Amino acid sequence: MEQTVELSLQQKRELLSQLLQQKAGRQKKSFPLSLAQQRLWFLEQWHPNSSLYNIFGGIQISGPLSIDVLEQSFNQLLQRHETLRTHFVVEDDQVKQVVATRSEVALTLVDLSEVPQPEQEKWFHYLAMREARLPFDLLQGPLFRAKVVSLAQNEAILLLTMHHIISDGSSMDLFMRELAELYDAALTARPFQLAELPFQYRHYVSWQQRWVKGPHLEEHMVYWKQQLEQAATLQLPTDYARPGAQSFKGAREHLLLSAELNTALKKLSRQEGVTMFITLLAAFSLLLSRYAQQEDIVLGSPIASRTRSEFEHIIGFFVNMLVLRIDTTGNPTFRDLLQRTRQVALDAYTHQEVPFERLVEELAPERDVSRNPLFQVMFAFQSTSLAQFQLAGTQVKPLRFDMGHSRFDLSLNTWEEQDEIVCLAEYSTDLFSGQTIALMLRHFANLLEEIVRQPDQRISTFSLLDEQERQELLYKRNSNGNTFVMEHTVVQRVEREAALRPTAVALRSSSGELSYHELNSQANQLAHFLQRKGVGPEVMVAYVWSVH
Repeated sequence: MEQTVELSLQQKRELLSQLLQQKAGRQKKSFPLSLAQQRLWFLEQWHPNSSLYNIFGGIQISGPLSIDVLEQSFNQLLQRHETLRTHFVVEDDQVKQVVATRSEVALTLVDLSEVPQPEQEKWFHYLAMREARLPFDLLQGPLFRAKVVSLAQNEAILLLTMHHIISDGSSMDLFMRELAELYDAALTARPFQLAELPFQYRHYVSWQQRWVKGPHLEEHMVYWKQQLEQAATLQLPTDYARPGAQSFKGAREHLLLSAELNTALKKLSRQEGVTMFITLLAAFSLLLSRYAQQEDIVLGSPIASRTRSEFEHIIGFFVNMLVLRIDTTGNPTFRDLLQRTRQVALDAYTHQEVPFERLVEELAPERDVSRNPLFQVMFAFQSTSLAQFQLAGTQVKPLRFDMGHSRFDLSLNTWEEQDEIVCLAEYSTDLFSGQTIALMLRHFANLLEEIVRQPDQRISTFSLLDEQERQELLYKRNSNGNTFVMEHTVVQRVEREAALRPTAVALRSSSGELSYHELNSQANQLAHFLQRKGVGPEVMVAYVWSVH
């Protein structure tokens, strides 16, 4: 302190100038990207002017809405979270992120209240899709935008779009919760109740850089190398040949699981000491095993990856992808499969700090631009949803849109809504038809119904078919798609085909083929043998058929 007092006036001015320059430098300083951001930046360069990584959603608002207060609340969020003021620059061939000292968002208002139905619905869909598919300029920012579409007096829809490089699913939930609090506080002229943010996303990036250079990364990597050693690529049967490179074109199909089934699944989960995520994951893995005829199932699942409390309330790109390898060998009961799945998930949670990008780099799978690295199918169960979001003085309803994209071959997103379970499948239209995915969801529901009825059964005994589909397969269609009447039994159908086209293939397996003539002859031989043993009509006969 004495040395400072003894400084000359000129020295004090020089010191003050240096301090001001350092402060200005800190304000303009650029920061490195997280590993996930680096990968997303690379993908953006690979697919420029794309909306593939836009996070888009809508909220239907019924009731009086103050546009001025809503815009004020948005701008308070901008000042609170640095990521909402972030853009990217390239310095010396290195990508950096820069936080603007101040930034404001102008809330765009579109009035469709004078447009009659059904034209209004068409115009809204057009506006929503244009908003969803409008690319962001990562070099300019801001990387989020908001629009309010007025449909009638006290009826509006809020459209919100963010780029994934600054946000994720958990961040969107956080954004909406804080927006609701700021809006309510402003309407009621009270101080908002949000925790201070001593840390920002750049602090997370700094922590991650230190962590990946420390000793813990290799400890966790040992687990992942062992867990994924010689993992099989999931080979789902597709409707169309896989293209040479992913186009990321996609579509959606959805199915609702009843409240009764939801209750039964929760009961089974409690009995086994597992979460709903584990139960649904185990069932979905079994479904994939049936479809692919594989016992080694590898799929991905997102995790919030906010393991440190200081980053819990920050908007940013935190989500990590866990690679889960589910073993269905040995024909276990479903209860046993639940416990296997639970252990796989617990082990993955223990080692979740390893960024997916570093895992890909370390395992170095053979490069294939037609597939996502390490896994091609993703599963998620969301414990919360925008259905829980509330805006003061209004009633709100979340809206979801099919953006025509799919990052993976197949994704199944599930969440609870009004006591039911929503199953939303997003799929690559390069590989699958909507009819196939709709049928897969139907099979998933059938499988879950069987599981809750008989969880102690071996997994090979569960049927994917409901009674309607069984009847369709048995009585309505044969393998070549020709219809025939319900009065014809399977036996009558085989006899008819044996007479009409005796050399056509009736059965095919790994050990060979049988024509309709051969099948009918062998069936007759077996029938004659049973008759000689005294077996007549309505007598039950056990038939043992080796599958090897």
